[in-house]
Amino acid sequence: MKTYPLYLNGAFVPSEPVWDVVNPANGEAFARISTIDRPRLAQAIGDAHVAFAGWRRLTAKARGEYLRRIAAEIEQRQEEVARLISSENGKPLAQSLAEVAMSVDHLQWFAEEGRRAYGRVIPPQAEGKRNLVIKSPIGVVGAISPWNFTLMLAVRKVAPALAAGCPVVLKPARQTPLSCIALAECAQAAQLPKGVLQVVCGPSDQFGEEFLANPLCRKVTFTGSTEVGRVL
Repeated sequence: MKTYPLYLNGAFVPSEPVWDVVNPANGEAFARISTIDRPRLAQAIGDAHVAFAGWRRLTAKARGEYLRRIAAEIEQRQEEVARLISSENGKPLAQSLAEVAMSVDHLQWFAEEGRRAYGRVIPPQAEGKRNLVIKSPIGVVGAISPWNFTLMLAVRKVAPALAAGCPVVLKPARQTPLSCIALAECAQAAQLPKGVLQVVCGPSDQFGEEFLANPLCRKVTFTGSTEVGRVL
């Protein structure tokens, strides 16, 4: 049974303990995923913050090129990634292939949208004043994605953040982490700078607390059930 490492600061790192990944179609464990604890998550957030300085300085066009390269890698591996989604999620292969296609589309879309993060000029309320709004990246984003559209909803969080100049620490659902590891593999193949995207697994309550309490994590995006949201 294969054990998948996590993607931390540009490298795939095996760690203990490991969790079983179960195929819901037959109830059998078919893979294992590495996990980390809260202090190691804090280190990942710190590494993302270090990467932020360089990532934000790139032009939106340059960041978009990385997203397009990740999309091309996923598209090249679409059959493999779709089968991984079906194995961990249980949906039919045709639906998994559609999810991969939508994920590619999201990456391509946000590769272009990053170039359109326009500011605003606001009519002043006082004579001699000029009011401008300039949009700038906020910093490290903690992203928590659900099990039902395990790749697409992860990409929907990751792609706009990266396009805007924000590094992402992505925590997939415990039941379905492997397609997000595949996303990390594609990011590495696209030569995304280290620390810009990391994929972590571990205890949800501790991770949620760290995302919310760590001053280097400037934004959190979460999709999931009310039950899990209350734990976070």
